[in-house]
Amino acid sequence: MHGSLNPALRGIFSVIHKPDTKASSVAASMPTAPQFEEAMTNPAFYPFPADKVEVHRTHISLVFLAGDFAFKIKKPLDLGFLDFSTLEKRKKACEDELVLNRRLAPEIYLAVIPIFMDEQGALTLFPSGRPVEYAVKMKRLDQCGMFDVLLQQGKLDNKAMEELGGIMANFHARADARPSVNAYAFPEAILNMWAEDLAQVREHIPRVIPPEPMDLAEAFSKSFVQNNEALLLERIRENRIRDCHGDLHLQNICLNQGKVVVFDCIEFNEKFRCMDVASEIAFLAMDLECRGATALARAFTASYIEHAQDPNLKKLLSFYKCYRALVRAKIMCLRANGEPLGDMANQYAMLAAQYAAPFARPTLICMAGITGSGKSGVAQEMANLTGAVVFASDVIRKTMFGFEPTEKIPEPAVKEVYGQAASQKVYQSMLDQARENLGKGKSVILDATFTLSQGRKAAYDLAKECGVDFFLVVCSLPDEIAKERIWARYKDGQSVSDGTLAVYKAQKKEWQPTEGVPGSRIIDVQTLRPPCLLACKVLTKAISLKKG
Repeated sequence: MHGSLNPALRGIFSVIHKPDTKASSVAASMPTAPQFEEAMTNPAFYPFPADKVEVHRTHISLVFLAGDFAFKIKKPLDLGFLDFSTLEKRKKACEDELVLNRRLAPEIYLAVIPIFMDEQGALTLFPSGRPVEYAVKMKRLDQCGMFDVLLQQGKLDNKAMEELGGIMANFHARADARPSVNAYAFPEAILNMWAEDLAQVREHIPRVIPPEPMDLAEAFSKSFVQNNEALLLERIRENRIRDCHGDLHLQNICLNQGKVVVFDCIEFNEKFRCMDVASEIAFLAMDLECRGATALARAFTASYIEHAQDPNLKKLLSFYKCYRALVRAKIMCLRANGEPLGDMANQYAMLAAQYAAPFARPTLICMAGITGSGKSGVAQEMANLTGAVVFASDVIRKTMFGFEPTEKIPEPAVKEVYGQAASQKVYQSMLDQARENLGKGKSVILDATFTLSQGRKAAYDLAKECGVDFFLVVCSLPDEIAKERIWARYKDGQSVSDGTLAVYKAQKKEWQPTEGVPGSRIIDVQTLRPPCLLACKVLTKAISLKKG
C-alpha cells in the first residue's frame, strides 16, 4: 500500500539548507518521508483506538487525524521567513505553537510529544531509543464545523460571526503589547511590509498576474500612509498593536461542539503575527468578501468594533483588506504551478485593486474619446472598482427620445436624435445629474465622446463648482483596431452605441484639442489592454496626479 507513495511526497523531510557535515551522520539515520507516512497512517501506531487515519498536508506541515486526536509535524524546511531545518528548531517551533495557540484554544492544544525510532528502526510514540521528530498533539476538531465548510453549505450565520467578533476583541485585549510589537506598526515599517510583499508578487508578473492591479495597490498604500500618518501613530498610542493570531481566515475557525474555536496561529515568525488589530480583523473580512459573504463580514466587523470599543478601525479596513488580498495573491503566485492557482492569484489581485480603488473624496471623472475608443468599457470597470455612478450619453440620449438603450435609431430619426440641439440637451442632462449626485457625496463618471473642448471644460467647471476632484481621461486607439472594434460591435447588435465607421471618421475630424483643463488633470490612455486593467491604470495615474 505504501510502496506506491506519491513521488511528490518523497524527500519532504529532506532538509532544505546548505549541507552540514557535522550533522551528516545524524541526518543519514533520520526517517524518510515514506517511513513517516507509513508509520503515522497506520492505526496501530497510536496508543488508542483509531479506525482510520487521515493526512492533511500544507506546504510546511503534515497533520495526521487519528481517532479523537490530531498530530502535527513540521517539514524540515528553511524558507527564509521560517526555519524548521533541524530537529531542535522543529521542537522549539512545536513548543511555540502550543503556547501561542493556547491563548485562543487551550482545550484543543494538549502537548508537544516526541516521536521515537527504536533499535529496529521502527517509528513509535512509546519512549524507545531516541526522538527523531516532535509533534503537536491536539484534540481533533469537527471537520464539518469548519467555517469554510459551513459557509459553502449556507450554514454560517450572523450569530456565529458576532460571537467570533467578541472572542477576538477579548483575545486582543489580553494579547501581548510589549514595546517591540509596536515596531511593526510605525508608518515606515508598514510601507516596508507592503514593499516586501509587492516585490515578491512582481516576480510573477506577467507570467501569473498582470502588473496593473499591483501598481494600483502600491500607489494606494503609499498615498494612504502619507495621508494617514497621524492615525497610524495614534493606533500605537491607543495600544491597538498586539501580538495577534496572524492567520485569521475561515479555514482556521471551527464551530466545535457548539463553541467557536480559533486555532492554528502563526508561530514561526512574529513579524507575521504582530500587527494592528485592524489588520487581523481585515483578514477575515477580506476572506468572507472574497467568497461573496459581505453581510457576514459586516456582522463580524461590527461586532468586533462594538466589543473592542474601536471606532477608528473602520478608517483602516480598506487599507488592510487591500494588504491581505495582496498577501493572498502572493501566496497563490508562489504555489501557482497550474492554472487554477494562477486564476486565484488574479482574483486576489483584482480584489486588492477593488479595495484600493475607491476615491477618498467625491470625484468627477470625464471619459472622452471618439466612438470605438473603448471609453465605455473602461468607464464601467472604473465604476465597478470605485462605486462611482456612471452617466452615459448614449443611454441618456435614447431614453430622452423614448428608445431602449440597445435599440438602433431608425434612419428617419437619426438627424433629430443626433442633431446639435439634442446633443446639447444630452450633455446638459449629464451635467445636471452629475451635480445632483456629487452634492450627495457620490463620485461620478461621465461617459461621452466629448469631441468638443467646451464640453470637457464644462465638466471641469462643474467639478470646481462642487468642490470635488476632477480627471479627464482621454481614450484612443490605432485606427485599424478601432475600426475592427466598431465592426465587431455592429455585428453583435447589443451595444448602446450607434457609432459606425462613418461616425468614427466624422468624429475624428471634429475632435478638438483640450483647452481650459489643467494638464495635471488629464490622463491619456491607449485602450489596448482589457478594460479592468485599464481601469486600474487610470486610477493609479489619478493617485499620482493627486500627490503631484
